[in-house]
Amino acid sequence: MVVSRGLGGAYALAASLLIAAQAPLSSPAAQHFSVVQFLFLTQIGLLVSVPLLLISANARRDFVSALCSLANYGKLAAIFVVSTAGLILYNISLSHAHPVVVVATLNLAPFWGALVALILTRTPIPVSPFVFFACLTLAFIGATAVAWSQTKDGAGLVAELMKGTWLFALPIPIFTVLSASLIAKWFSNLNESGAVAANILIGCVILIPVTVGLALSE
Repeated sequence: MVVSRGLGGAYALAASLLIAAQAPLSSPAAQHFSVVQFLFLTQIGLLVSVPLLLISANARRDFVSALCSLANYGKLAAIFVVSTAGLILYNISLSHAHPVVVVATLNLAPFWGALVALILTRTPIPVSPFVFFACLTLAFIGATAVAWSQTKDGAGLVAELMKGTWLFALPIPIFTVLSASLIAKWFSNLNESGAVAANILIGCVILIPVTVGLALSE
């Protein structure tokens, strides 16, 4: 149990660091690359993660099971559409909105996750609606205030808020949580790593050739 907790803590710490660095590192890329180029590079990064997800025998077995069943392809297609929509919005938001606002918005993912779980799986929110939405509002204001305090470009931040382009960032956590929730709901009988790897591979198989073709035709 101690080993499991230690490993879980290490994974949680690594995930927190990667999530914290995601938007600041992605922002320069989104500002310099087109949507097609951004999608291509994102899929390459995801493709590299597939072997890591398939380390265990159970993951490999259920990865094959997910891809070999024709009944799963409608579900895989739906998850692909949701994930791709989230990626496109991520690129648009980072290209046109202030990175500080985008980071603040993405930090609210737990709240969006609770709403998606309520809608998809009828999992009740353990507090009253008033408390939940009050906390959501305060968390957004607090995240924005903290992010604002870390930027020297206060005038630029205000200008971006007035433009309203930051609104593109609002649905991103919803799409992210929705795709993860659909995987958990539709592939609950399979190993999680195998199911995630299957969904990633479907996206890569579709988007990498398409984005390469679009890039060459430009």
